[in-house]
Order: sequence, then C-alpha cells, then structure tokens
Amino acid sequence: MRLPYKTVSIIFAATTLIILAKQHVFGPPEPPEASHVRTSKTISVLFWGSVVDNPAMAIFQQACDDFEKERPEIAVDLSFYSVEQYKSKLPVLMAANRPPDLFMTWCGAYLQPFIEAGKVMPLNCFLHQGAELADRFPPGSFDLLTHEGLTYGIPTTRAVAALFYHPDIFQNLGLSLPQTRSELLTAATKLRSQGIVPVALGNKEPWVGGMLAGQLIYQNQGSLIFEQVKAGTVSWTHRAFVDTAELIQALLAQGTFPDNPNTVGYSESIDLFYTKKAAMLLMGSWFIQHLISQDTPLGDAIGVAPFPLLTENPETGVAWMGQTDMNIAISSKCAHTSEAVELIEWLTRPVYQRSLMIDAGLLPATRVTVDSEQVRPELLELKRLIAQADNIAIFPDIGLGGQLGKQFNSSIQMVFAGQDPQTVFERLQEKTAENRRRASLP
Repeated sequence: MRLPYKTVSIIFAATTLIILAKQHVFGPPEPPEASHVRTSKTISVLFWGSVVDNPAMAIFQQACDDFEKERPEIAVDLSFYSVEQYKSKLPVLMAANRPPDLFMTWCGAYLQPFIEAGKVMPLNCFLHQGAELADRFPPGSFDLLTHEGLTYGIPTTRAVAALFYHPDIFQNLGLSLPQTRSELLTAATKLRSQGIVPVALGNKEPWVGGMLAGQLIYQNQGSLIFEQVKAGTVSWTHRAFVDTAELIQALLAQGTFPDNPNTVGYSESIDLFYTKKAAMLLMGSWFIQHLISQDTPLGDAIGVAPFPLLTENPETGVAWMGQTDMNIAISSKCAHTSEAVELIEWLTRPVYQRSLMIDAGLLPATRVTVDSEQVRPELLELKRLIAQADNIAIFPDIGLGGQLGKQFNSSIQMVFAGQDPQTVFERLQEKTAENRRRASLP
C-alpha cells in the first residue's frame, strides 16, 4: 500500500527530528537522573540451549535480567549456542585465550583438561562467603567438579537416566513392568505381538546407546570400571564390556528395540513413545522437559522407574546413572571475579531452582522445597527414587572425557550394527593405547 505524500513527509520530518535530537544538534543532552547508575562492568556468559525451545534457558535469561536490575552497574552479556555448537565453540575460545567469564560445563573429564590447562578458576574460597553458597547443596554435589581438592564449578541441576513407561499399556496387556532380564523378554514378546515396540531406543546419536551400555556395565561390574579403564589398569577387552555388548545384541534379536536402532534419531524415538507406538523409553531425566514444553496428549499418565536389572547381578543391584548438570564455572581470565560469583549465587537462588522444577521439569541441584501440586508427578517420583540411591555413577562418555567418550559411544554403535563384540573392544583398546601414546609425546 502506498502512503499519501503528505503522510510520508510528516514521517520523514519526525524521524529527522529524532535523529538530530540523538546527535544533540539542538544542544547538550539532559543530565541523567541522580538515581541512574552507569554500567561499568560486563560479565560475558556462555550457555548451551535456546530460550526459544528450552524452558531452562529462558529461566536463566530471566535470572540474568533480574540480576542486571538489582545490580545496574553490571551488564550480563549472555550468549546461547546449541549443544553441538557449544561443544566446538568453548574449546576454540579456550585455545584462543578468549574464554567467556562464566560458562556452562559438563562435569568430570569434560572439564578436567580446562582445569589442567589453568583455564578455570577454583571456587573454594567463595563457597562459604556471604550467603554460604555451599550450604544450599546436598552432600556430594561438588564431587564431579572437584580436581585435586579444588572445586571448579557450581551445579544448577542434576540429571539421571531412568525408564519411562506407559502404565496403561502394561495394564491393558496384563503385564507387569519388567524388573529383570527374563521379565523384559516376556514383556517384549507380548508387546511385539501387539505391534508395540518394547523400548523406544534410537541410536542415530550414539550417546543413547552409550547410555544403555553404561547402565548394563554398571549393573555387571559396579561403578569403578570406567575409571580403571581410563587409568589403564583395566583393558577394554574385560569381560564386562564384551558381555554387555553380547547382551545388547541378544536384546536386539529379541525385538526389544526398534528395527535398525542406528537409523532411528533421538526425536524419532521420543515420537515413538509419545504416540504409544513404544511402551518404554530409556532416557535422561531431561525428558520431563519435553512433557512440559511439547504439546503432548499424555497428560499425567507417564510412569518412571529404575532401569531393569538385566544382568541379574545381586552384588550391584539397581544401577542409577547420572551427574550434576548445567554446571557453571568461572574463567581464570575473568576480570570481575567477585561479581561473577555474585551472579552464580543469584542463579542458584531458590526462586530460580523452583522455577527449573516447575517450569522446566528439571531436578534442582540445591535443597529446595516446592508445592507438589505444581510439579510434574514424574519429577516428584524420580526425586523420591534417587533420594534412596546409595550411589549414582556418572554417564560413561562424560566420565571418560571428550575423545575417549566419543570412541566408546561409537564402539557401542558398532555393536548395534552387528559387529563382533570382541573385535569391537579390541579396536577400542588399540585406539586408547594410541591416545595415551600421543598424549605422552612432548
């Protein structure tokens, strides 16, 4: 639509006046109000996710906005990257010696190389200052963020792997939720006869299969074996790894998972479960975010339980696997350390921890109480279950670290493709030996 010439002239004249006013052509600007405080310090922050489709990131964005209002002399320069972009972006910034002041990080072996390179600031001296930041967290919260007695990160959430299921499917077919290998086989046979996939596992993204394998290896051998492999005191050809690979292939042959799992993506597996084409889903607790953020017909009908004890090893029992998550660390290059610590303290305050539970469906890192009627029942049940856990082992790829963790996941993907388990782990052992040899070179 064309505007009348007179209207265009008026708009042009008004715009010109605004520009001239901004350039102070008509004289010096008005003095600022006495209460105005000029921003004098900027804290750069790098998080993964998106405020558009990730409710947790929207909560962190709101928290940073609130912090700026409370402390107007501090500007928070918050940037987001997708998880995969983030995995590449942060190491590049670290290598270029241009790290953000605050950054989100995984725990364990992911953070360790940055610590050893002197890129991360220890936080021990700040944990018991002022608001007693450390007192907000239950015992063990900093274990996976501590290196040689020093703590380098503060968690904001926790994540664990669990089995989600449709109670009505099991009820309609007269089945009980499987708790052992034999019960899983019985359930899988009955479910397949009804055209239902027993467990919606998509391994196109190989960390999913790595999570399943980790669950089974911990059941078989306990929680120390990955640390022993990493230290070189145990070989990848240990029977615990080969036996687990053979078990995975047996479960495949029994129809426990979708056909050709390596071709099924993460989103596709979620859709299988949403649409009740699958009865169960092995996934991290972050799946509850999807129940909140996605338009789903499931309502409150989802069950949550520990993963079945498939190795039937009475010595290890139920194996919970997880980690502290969305941890925040401070770069050793940060010029405004005190303000950065203030921001971390702000981000872990009860108001935002409650919001992470209620609005994002995440397990909080701190001791925080909520109105149970406001929280997804799956999250409350999961919180209850893990409170009874004696030990929660770290996700294997996170515990092993970047390159080795990826190689482990890729090896499990080869197992899903039908390759010989013994051969797969012999190759992984050779790669691990080569990694050590290269690391030892000057």
